[in-house]
Amino acid sequence: MTERTPIMVVEDEPAIRQLMAEILREAGHEVVECSSGEDALSRLDSVLPSVITLDLAMPSMDGIEFLRVLRQRPNGRNVAVVVVTAAPEFLCQELWEEGHWILAKPFHMDQLLEIVNLALGRKGTPA
Repeated sequence: MTERTPIMVVEDEPAIRQLMAEILREAGHEVVECSSGEDALSRLDSVLPSVITLDLAMPSMDGIEFLRVLRQRPNGRNVAVVVVTAAPEFLCQELWEEGHWILAKPFHMDQLLEIVNLALGRKGTPA
């Protein structure tokens, strides 16, 4: 049996968030769904995920601001982050160089599972 690993899905679009969560749960992962960066940060006080999937384009606190705050927290420094974005190539390259996994929208469910499994193996180690 596969060990259930907590994965935090941070996505403001409910349909995308629910789809991602469903795919990950069907693969045997425990999933925590968060609708905003603020929601995710508040839940980090009680849940320490192995991987965070993070939408960049969110209202209020975008993914870049979330990453900045996450990395300042002692419990957030080593969490692997999969950035989910439709951002231009240069932004993806910058995030990749900072050690984040990149998943381009739109994506196929197999791509989501593959990149999360890779991130679980790396545990946030920079690329």
